[in-house]
Parts: sequence; structure tokens; C-alpha cells
Amino acid sequence: MIDNELIKTFNRRTFIITGVKLFALFYLIIKLFKLQVIDYKKYKKQSDKNSLRIRFIIPPRGVIYDRNDIVMASNQRKYFAYIIAEETIKNEDHSLTQVLRDLSSYLKLQQSDLQTVLSDIENQKKFLPVLIQEDLNWDQMAKLESNHLNLPGVFVEEETIRYYPQKKLGCHLIGYVSKAEKSDLGQKDLFLEKLPNFKIGKTGLEKQFDEMLRGTPGESYQLVNAYGRTVHTVEEEERLAVPGKNIKLTIDQRLQEHTSSIITEKSGAAILMDVNTGEILSMTSFPEYDLSIFEGSKTSKDEYKKLQEDEYKPLINKAISGQYAPGSTLKVITALSALENKIITPEKKVHCPGHFIFGNHKYHCWRDKEGHGWQNMTEAIANSCDVYFYKLALELGIDNIERTALKFGLSVKTDLDLLNEKDGIFPGQIWKAKRLGEQWYPSDTIITAIGQGYTLCTPIQLAQMTARLANGQKAITPRIIQSSKPFNFKDLNVDPKYLKTIYEGMYGVMNKGGTASYYGFNYKGMQIAGKTGTTQVRRITESERKTGKLNQEQLQYMLRNHALFVGYAPYINPRFAVSVVVEHGRSGTIAAAMGSSILKKALELYS
Repeated sequence: MIDNELIKTFNRRTFIITGVKLFALFYLIIKLFKLQVIDYKKYKKQSDKNSLRIRFIIPPRGVIYDRNDIVMASNQRKYFAYIIAEETIKNEDHSLTQVLRDLSSYLKLQQSDLQTVLSDIENQKKFLPVLIQEDLNWDQMAKLESNHLNLPGVFVEEETIRYYPQKKLGCHLIGYVSKAEKSDLGQKDLFLEKLPNFKIGKTGLEKQFDEMLRGTPGESYQLVNAYGRTVHTVEEEERLAVPGKNIKLTIDQRLQEHTSSIITEKSGAAILMDVNTGEILSMTSFPEYDLSIFEGSKTSKDEYKKLQEDEYKPLINKAISGQYAPGSTLKVITALSALENKIITPEKKVHCPGHFIFGNHKYHCWRDKEGHGWQNMTEAIANSCDVYFYKLALELGIDNIERTALKFGLSVKTDLDLLNEKDGIFPGQIWKAKRLGEQWYPSDTIITAIGQGYTLCTPIQLAQMTARLANGQKAITPRIIQSSKPFNFKDLNVDPKYLKTIYEGMYGVMNKGGTASYYGFNYKGMQIAGKTGTTQVRRITESERKTGKLNQEQLQYMLRNHALFVGYAPYINPRFAVSVVVEHGRSGTIAAAMGSSILKKALELYS
């Protein structure tokens, strides 16, 4: 029989335990009710302050090297201060205005800087970062870090900016990067436009090979607290950025530097090519500009505006976009065409009295009064006798000249990997009928034969023409990117004996009393051959000829003649070809001085 006292004890304990459980349950219910109903708004605000931040990782841009691995465009690591307005706004203890005011004192921001930040915040989604300041020093970083509790939404990132160590050397070729616009991006990449430090190529190789250099952005997901500080990185969701690919150029930075150092004129271009491979060893357009103004996130607007307004057009790559009448440099093509079409023999002499009368018009030779006397072909090339080529042109005809010009690459774009390259004009009967709706006349042929009239070429076309002449066998085309692909040039199909006559004429220009004999040289037994050109930008009046008021130095800059030069070296077994155009340079000898110096420097470096 069960003891009654034991039963009473068991019941009492059961009652106490049940009561405690009921009390605990009731307490939990009350607590949950308070948390979920009474204090709902309070704790929701607190929980909202911890949020997931998506951080887009900008990849390092590919490096651009010259042929000797000298860096032409690279990246530098710098620290940037950003603010995410959404994280600042939802913080109850600090307003956006207050945070910006504090930032102003820590970073010594000007009022204009704050206005820019506010404008950027207004113009994009609040969860995206807005750049406050770039290139922070250690003192500024320390102030931001030590005061982070008062700066919700503000954070510091280490990122790369584009860096141009060569400054102005090769500036037109390399180009620059700038902030991406919608028009620059595909539909899938439009979000990149909103990233304050994301840049894309805007000109030159930076633009031509932008997708290759740009790489692929990555993503990371970070849990941040109410003050914008990272609490946890969700590594399993992270997508790494893929760096851009590097590019190696055919350019030799030493030749770029040399060309830049000898520029004394205001505007023009110079190009040096390998006559066997087509590799561009230097390409200079002048005036040059300093690429460092495009480094960082905020390009100097004042300096850029100056470049845009400069009358000498420094932002244009004249080497590929400048179009000029070739002048007497075209005489080598006219002479070669006459030989190929058997219009004349090299030995036949033509008399130059200083002018040529055709119809009712008098065509003058540059050596007007005394003339050149009797000239054979090599002498006519060396002395640049206009009358010789006037007479030759009438027998030859424009169609023959045009065919030879096209074979040597004039008037059409090259295969060079550069944007904004322009074609040229080599006029003929069909061209004039289509463009002007007019008939072609013999007088048109006369002036075209000496590179005047409607004819236009770019410096790169003139360099290509000269490289093909110097090579003699292959239709060399220029290249700017180093490649392991084999060279595959078409045959020129030109009789070597005809080319020999042209070579002798170009040799005479530089070494036998020709138009640029002062700039001939003999470097370790190696000599230069070339052809000068001087093109008028206005018609010379008869009164000016009679009074002799033709001094180019006394004319206004924009009225002066353009100066041109094409040449190659060594004369025997050529390796390098050069073309130089000096806008309003007065005389072809000005361009010849530059061309000769560039070729000699190339021989010094590569022999």
C-alpha cells in the first residue's frame, strides 16, 4: 500500500514544476509579443542597419609595353574615399549633411568638391558608391578610420588608376582612358557606367583594344553594420575580377624620345617603319601633350579645354588622320610609272627653262628664273625639277599614274590597327566626275604629277609608300602590335632596273647636290636616300613672282607652304623608311632635317 505522504510530496512537486513551466511559457509569450508587436518598429530599424553590400571589383587594366618591354601605360595603386548615400541616410544618428561637413574638415574639401559629391549622389542610385576624393595620403586615411563611427556610409578602397610613365611620348598612339558613358558600353555592361573609378579607352590603342585591356569586373558581397563597416564577406558568393591582357608594341621608346627631342616646328607628324616587316618603330604627331592629365578619376578640365582650343590641334593624331598634298614626294611615283609604261628612258634628257607653257597657262618650276637646264630622270628627281614632270605627265596620262600610286598604297587606308585613320585622295577621271561632276583635263594631270591639285595623302601612307619602294619586292603594310604571325605581303611586281633609277635619284637628293644634300650623312659607311616635297597652301600671284615677294619667313604662319620628306636608310640593303610632314614648315628641307636625324638614330641603335 502506497504511503500517502509520498503521494502528497509527488503531487506538490509536480504542481511546482508545472507552475514554473507555465510561468516560463507565459513569460516567453509576453516577450515575443513585445518583440514582435510592441517593439516591432524599433528592432526592424536596427536590423535594417545591418545590410548586404554588393561591391564591384574593377580589374587592373592591361599594361602596354614597347618592343623592349619599357612600360608605356600601366597602373598605380591608390586609395579612394567613397560614400554610399543609402547607408548614411538610414542612420538615425547622423545626417548626410553632417557627414559631408565632417568629411570636409577631415579631407579639407572645398565647397565646389562637396557640391560635386552631392550632385553625383542625386544623379545615381543611392546604393552605389560616389567618389569623394582620390589619392588619399596616410594622414587623411587615419582621420577617416579613427572617426568611422561618425561617418556612416563612408569607406576607403585601394584601387588602381591608369599611369603613363612616358608622359607625352607616344601620346597620340597610346591614347588615354576616361569615365565610361552609356554610349561606350554594351547593354550587359551598363552598370559599369555608375562605378566612379571605372574607365574605358577613349582614344588611340587604349580605345582600339579596350575590351582586351579592360578585363572583366568581379563581385563580392559584404555584410556591413550601421556604420558602413564590413562585418563579414560572403566568400562563397565572390566572383574574382579578371585582369586585362597586356599588349606589346613594335614601337621603340628610344626612337619616340629622339623624335620628340628634335621637334622645333609647331605642327606635323613623323613615322619610322621597318621596310622588311612593316613594324612601326616610332610614330609621333605634334604638338604632343602630357598624358598624365588623364590619370586618376578627375581629368583636369582646364587643361583638356586648352588642348581642345589649341589652334595646332594637339588632340588629333596627324600621323594617321592628317591629310596633305604629297608635293614633290610624289615625283618618285610619277617617274616609276613612266618607266613601267615605257614612256621614257632614264637617260633621256628634258630641258627646263624655268617654266612650261600649256594652252594659255604658264606652269612654273620652283627654280623659276634660271631653270634646271637639261635633266635626265635621276637628275630631275634629285633637283625636283617640276618642268621635267609636267612634260612627262602629259605623255603618261593620269590613269597610269593612278595605277602606280594605288600599288604603292596611296589614297587608301593601311591595315594598321588604329582608329580614326583616314584615307586619302588620288584623283582621276572617274573621281572628278563623281565628286565634282566635271571633266578631267590635261591641266589636272600636270599638277597631279607633282603632288598638287586634289591629291591628298596621310603621313602613314607616305611611310608605307617609301617602305615599299625601299623593299622593292613586297607590298609592305604597317603593323603596330607585335605578333608571332608570319608576314604575308603581296608581290609588287616591279622591275628592279626601274627601281634602281628611282633609288639613284633619291640618293642624289641627299648626297649629290640635290634638294636636301646638306642633310645627307655617312654613318659607318651607311648613307641615306630621300625625296623632299614642298606644297603650296595658296596660289602665288604673278605680281609676287615678279617682285620676288615669296619669302616664306615673312608670311603669316597659316599661309606658309607645308614641308614634306620621305626617305630610307641604309641606301644599300635598306632597313628603315621615314616620312615627315611639317605643317606650314616653309620648305621640304625642314622636314628633311628631321627625317635624316630619325634615320641616323635608327642606324645607331640597330647596327
